[in-house]
Amino acid sequence: MLLSAVLTINIAHAQQKQKRSTPVEVAIAEQKMISTTSTVDGRVVVGAGVRVVAPKSGQIVFEPLKIGEMVQKGDVIARMEVTDLTKTLQDLRLKDKQKKRQMENNRLRIDSESRRLAILIKQADLIADRLDRIETLTQNQVTTQTSLGEANIRYFEKQQQIVQVENSISILQQDREVMAIDLETLQLEIADIQRQISEAEIVAPIDGQIISLADFSIGYSRVGDTLVTLQRDDDYEIEADIPLGWMAYLRDVQTIAYENHLGVMQTARLRVELPQENPRSRTRLVRFEIPDVLDENLRAVGASLALMVPTSIPEDQITVPSDALVPLRGGYIVFVIEDGKAIQRQVITGGILDGRVIIKDGVKAEEQVVIKGNELLSNGQAVQVIGQD
Repeated sequence: MLLSAVLTINIAHAQQKQKRSTPVEVAIAEQKMISTTSTVDGRVVVGAGVRVVAPKSGQIVFEPLKIGEMVQKGDVIARMEVTDLTKTLQDLRLKDKQKKRQMENNRLRIDSESRRLAILIKQADLIADRLDRIETLTQNQVTTQTSLGEANIRYFEKQQQIVQVENSISILQQDREVMAIDLETLQLEIADIQRQISEAEIVAPIDGQIISLADFSIGYSRVGDTLVTLQRDDDYEIEADIPLGWMAYLRDVQTIAYENHLGVMQTARLRVELPQENPRSRTRLVRFEIPDVLDENLRAVGASLALMVPTSIPEDQITVPSDALVPLRGGYIVFVIEDGKAIQRQVITGGILDGRVIIKDGVKAEEQVVIKGNELLSNGQAVQVIGQD
């Protein structure tokens, strides 16, 4: 009976102890080849922008736009005054119509003269046959020389008429060639005026934000004058002054992490080293491109962020998730799981990479570190790892 009571007390004690265990989530401390990093202040910069210029000199009427507004490719920004162009187009179209009518009349005259020529040739053939018979009769003294002479005269008159009609057709055909050239010239002029009228609608060539705008709503602009400057939504970069001693490591890795205003880690990729060096700070001006979408709150010239720049060659490093670190007296501690308990360790950090913190001292590879539920833990406190029996 005494043994039964002791067993009951031990079981109750174990159950009570189990109830006091704090549930936590853990992650594994990883070891891999990485560089240590240091924070360098960076700033957001933008490209030169896309200028929209006046396609020709003339009066410009702007749409009701304001600086800072977003526009989409194809949106109408302004229109050019086209009254004179419209009047010119009407005049050219009238000339085009008249020229086509002239060409049609020319065609009808050529057809008429061609039919007339065919008749004259038939008549000439008949006269030639009759002339041959009269010549035979004259030789046989059946008819007189007078009749032969009259027949010759009729034959030559008909030949003269044929020549005149052939000349008339030739002149009409030459006129038609000239009219065809004139008509082609007119149609080219019409096409050019139509193009100018279509270009009178000045549209946005890209999706973007208006960062500069002409200082008038209606006014005169010369060809090539800048009307609007647009900034692409993806034309942002990060600029920073990198210490010369770290440049070799940066060139090695190319891609680094940066922390946005919400503390979220994102990546930036080295694009170019600009030929500008600060002799006092011994830094080189560098620009990074942003593969991910830049946070909306950072889309401003001069917006600041923190770059994690490598400061050493890659070497074996221990890393833990940033959530494992708990601030304490100007430093950081990490809770490591040992025999079902959370053991507090003071750690020395060496930078951040891809959301993980480099641990120079205090944690070993493959150890379990608490990443959730660690805010209220105390050293040696019993814990229950979520997902583990």
